[in-house]
Amino acid sequence: MEQEKIKTLLEKFYQGNTTEEEEEQLREYLRDLSLTGSLSPDTDYMSLYRGSIPEPSDDFVARLENITHTEARPPVHGKVLYFAVRIAAAVVIVAGLYFFIDYLRSGGMKDTYSDPGLAMAEVKNILTVVSHNMKAGTAPLGSIKTINIAPEAISPLGKINNTLGKSLQNLRYLDNLTVNEKEIRND
Repeated sequence: MEQEKIKTLLEKFYQGNTTEEEEEQLREYLRDLSLTGSLSPDTDYMSLYRGSIPEPSDDFVARLENITHTEARPPVHGKVLYFAVRIAAAVVIVAGLYFFIDYLRSGGMKDTYSDPGLAMAEVKNILTVVSHNMKAGTAPLGSIKTINIAPEAISPLGKINNTLGKSLQNLRYLDNLTVNEKEIRND
């Protein structure tokens, strides 16, 4: 029964839920030498554990402040970047306002002609010039038409090539002959 109570108190102790009285009671239980070896690690731990936690000294907070407190100063390059971004934003806003006011002042888009007949005549004139330039640009391409004639002129050469290939095929057996060099020298 006592071991079950010790195990319950140990479990509660390791979870951090024990009161000071329960911790003192647990120390007394673990001081008992008649306990089995299964609780010996806990006995060793509790013998090292002191019940009271010392309070920090009066100047503890001041010493900690001196160690950990550093003055937060932004780096110089951060200030320059911040200043540049502010200037860029101001330029974008001013440019946007200029274009917006210019758009409102001009009344929007306007036509570039006043007489539709004149505009149509100008379009026809431009298209005529473009058409003439395209025809003039294709005139030197007349020599390309001779390419269509060339394959017809070359086809008899292909027939000759096939005939020669067949004739040479008949003579391929000569490649396999071996000639005795001594016989050739004696002749």
